[in-house]
Amino acid sequence: MDETRGVMRSDHRGWCRGTSTLQWWMAMALVLLAVSIPAQGSSEASASPQADDAAAIQARIEELSGRIAASEAATTSDIAMQRGVAVTDLANRVERLKSLRDLYEQQGAVLRQIEAATNAVEEVKKQTAEFQGLPEKPPYAIAFVDSLEDVLDAQVLEHETDQSDVVREGERLKEAQRALDEATRARRLAKEELERGAGGDVAPKLQWEFEGAGLAYDLAEASVALQRRREELSKLVVEADEARRDLQQRKVNLARASLQFRRNELDEKTAGIADRANRTEKELREAQIDSDTRQAQVQEAREALQQARGEEAIERGRLLLDMRQAQALTAERIASLLGDFLKYLSMESEIWHDRFEIINHPRDVDLAVLEKAAKTRQETLANYRQNLDSRMRVVRASLAEQDQLLASWQGANSDKSVAKQKLDALTRRDEQLDRNQTYLGNVERLNARLQEGIAAQRQHVGWGQRVQRVTSAAKKVWDYKVIVGDEPLTVKEIVAALLILVLGAALSRRATRILRRQALERFKLEANVAAVIEKLTYYFLLIFVVLFALQTVNIPLTVFTFFGGALAIGVGFGAQNLINNFISGLILLAERPIKLGDVVEVDGERGRIVNIGARCSTLHLFSGVDILVPNSAFLEKNVVNWTLSDPVVRFSVTVGVAYGSPTREVSQLIMKSVEEHGKILKNPEPLVLFSDFGDNAFIFDVYFWLMMTTMMDARAVCSDVRFRIDKLFREAGITIAFPQRDIHVDTLRPLDVRLIKDVEKSEQKEEEK
Repeated sequence: MDETRGVMRSDHRGWCRGTSTLQWWMAMALVLLAVSIPAQGSSEASASPQADDAAAIQARIEELSGRIAASEAATTSDIAMQRGVAVTDLANRVERLKSLRDLYEQQGAVLRQIEAATNAVEEVKKQTAEFQGLPEKPPYAIAFVDSLEDVLDAQVLEHETDQSDVVREGERLKEAQRALDEATRARRLAKEELERGAGGDVAPKLQWEFEGAGLAYDLAEASVALQRRREELSKLVVEADEARRDLQQRKVNLARASLQFRRNELDEKTAGIADRANRTEKELREAQIDSDTRQAQVQEAREALQQARGEEAIERGRLLLDMRQAQALTAERIASLLGDFLKYLSMESEIWHDRFEIINHPRDVDLAVLEKAAKTRQETLANYRQNLDSRMRVVRASLAEQDQLLASWQGANSDKSVAKQKLDALTRRDEQLDRNQTYLGNVERLNARLQEGIAAQRQHVGWGQRVQRVTSAAKKVWDYKVIVGDEPLTVKEIVAALLILVLGAALSRRATRILRRQALERFKLEANVAAVIEKLTYYFLLIFVVLFALQTVNIPLTVFTFFGGALAIGVGFGAQNLINNFISGLILLAERPIKLGDVVEVDGERGRIVNIGARCSTLHLFSGVDILVPNSAFLEKNVVNWTLSDPVVRFSVTVGVAYGSPTREVSQLIMKSVEEHGKILKNPEPLVLFSDFGDNAFIFDVYFWLMMTTMMDARAVCSDVRFRIDKLFREAGITIAFPQRDIHVDTLRPLDVRLIKDVEKSEQKEEEK
C-alpha cells in the first residue's frame, strides 16, 4: 500500500503544482481516506470475514459505513479533477460501496436466519425423540385423522417447494461464482496494467481503474459469500421440513392405527353434503332463471343498438351490449359451474361411503372394484381441474384488461358505470371458479386418501381373504354371459364345449387307431383299406363330437348360419388349396391310385408312401428323408407308381468289356452274378443281351426282376450285381473297357526329330562364331 501511495504521489506532482501545499495535502488526505480501504480490500494479502462470524461482518459493515462517509465527502469537482475522473464516477463509487455494505447487511440477516433454522431443526429432532404418543386418547375420529393428514399434506407441499429453492439457490451460487472468477481476472489485468504504466501520464487513470476492479472483486466475493449462506439456509430449511414431516407422519400413522369411523360420523358427513347439495340446487335454479333473464336483456340491448343513431348513442349501445353479454355469459357459466359443483358433492358422498366400508368392513368389500372406481374418479377430477384452470386463466386475463380499461377511463361517468357492471360480472364468475376450485381440491384429497386406504388394506389382506376374493372373481368370470347369435352363453358352457371337443377329438383318434389295428391283425385287411376305414371313421366321429358339444351347451345350428356363409366366402377365396387337397385325399382313399407302401416317383423324388392324410401325404425317400406332398399333386401331375398293379419290377445293369473279350464267356459270367443273388426272382428269368458295339467296348445289358416290398431297395441289389460282375471278370481275366483313342498322323514329308540339348549347343556355337 505504501508503494502504491508513493507511485500515486510521484505521478500527481505535475498536475498538482498549481495548488498550494496545504490544499494539496488536504485533498490527498481525503482521497487516500476514501480509496485506502478499497485498495486494501483488493490486495491478495487482505482476508475476508468468515461466513459464520457475525461480529466480523458487523465490523465490516461499520468499516464500510466510514468509507462511504469519506467517499461522499470526497465527491467534489476538485477531487474529481485531481483524480482525472468525472464527479459522477465518484458518485458511482459511493453507490457501489453502499451496495457492498448492503451485501454484508444481508449476510448478517441470513446468518441470524441460519441460527434460527438450526435451532428449529434441533427443536424438532428433540420433539421427535421425546414423542411418546398423541395427547388425545384413542380411538380417533375420522375428522381428527383427516386434520392430521391435512397438516402432513401441507408439510409435504412445503417441503417440495423448499427443495426447489435449494436447487434455485445452487444455480444462483454458480452464477455468482462465475462473476467472481470474471472479477478476479479483471482485477489481475488492471494490476498488470498499473504496474506497466507506473510513472507515466496514465498512472492516475490506471490507479483509478485498479481501485474500481478491486471494488468489483469485493462485490463479487461478498455476493458469493451471501449466496453460499443462502444455500446453507435453504438446506437447513429443507432439513427442518423433513424433521417436521417425519414427526407428523408418526402422528398420522399412530392415529390411523386407532382410527374408528362411526356410523353417526358418516351420517353427519352425508347430511352435511346433502344440505350443501340442496343449497347448491337452489342456487342452480336461480342461476338458470338469471341466465334466461340475462339472455333477454342481451336481446333488448342488441335491438337498442340497431335503433341507435349518432356516434355517442352507438358507442353507448355497444358498451351496454358488451356488458349485457358479459352478464349473460357469467350467469350461464355460473349455472354450469354449479352443476359441476353438484357432481363434486356426489363424488364426495361416494368417497365417504367407500372409506366407511374399507375401515369398518374390509373383508366384505371388493378392493379391486373400489380401486378401479377411485382411479376413474381421479381421472374425472383431473379433467375438471384442467377445465377450471383454463377458465380461470381466461377470466383473470379479462379482469386485468377491464381493470386497466377502468383505470384509464376517459369517457362519461354513466358509461364508466356500465363498464363497472361488466367488471362485477367477471368478478362473480371468478369467485364461483375459485369456489369450485377450492372444493375440487378437497374432493381430490379425499379420493387420494381413499386410494391410500385401499393400498393399506391390500397389505393387510390374509391368504384366506385373497383366496376368497380370487374365487369370487373367478366365479364371476365363470358365470359371465356372452351373446352368441340370440343365445346367451356363460363362460362355463363355452369351456365345457371346448373340453368336449378336445377330449372327443383325442378319444376319436385313439379309437380309430385301435380300429385300424384290429382291421390289420384280426380281419387281415390291406393296409390301404384299413387306412381308408380309419380316416372316414375319424371324420365321422369328429362331426359327432362337434354336434354333441353344441347340443350340450344348447347352441342351435342356426347360430352358425352367418358363420357358414362367411366360411363359404372364405373357402371360396382363401382356402381353395386346402379344400382341393382335402378332396384329393378323399379321392386317393377311394380310387386308390396310390396306396400305403407303394413306391412312387413325384417330381424326380422316389420313395414309399407311408401316410395319406387329409391335406397331404408323406413320402419316405430311400435316402431316409420324409417329404410332404400335397394330395392334389398325385392327381394333377405325372406320378410313377412302381407298385400300382404288380409289385414285381424289372431293373437292368449295363456293363462294357474290351474288344477281343470272349463274348459267350462274358454272357455266362454276367448271368452267374445275377442268379447267385438271393433277392432276384427266378421267375421271370433274368436275361442277358449283347446290346451293341460301342465306341470303346462290347455293351452287355442284364435284365432281372425284383419284388418291391417295404424293405426292398433296388439300388442296393443293382450295386451287389455290379460288385459280383467285377469280381468274376477279374478272376476270368476279362477287362472292363474304358475310353480309348487312336491317333493317325498323315504328313507329306518325313518328320524332323531333334534333341533339345543338341539344338541348344549348336545355337551357342553359332553365337560364339
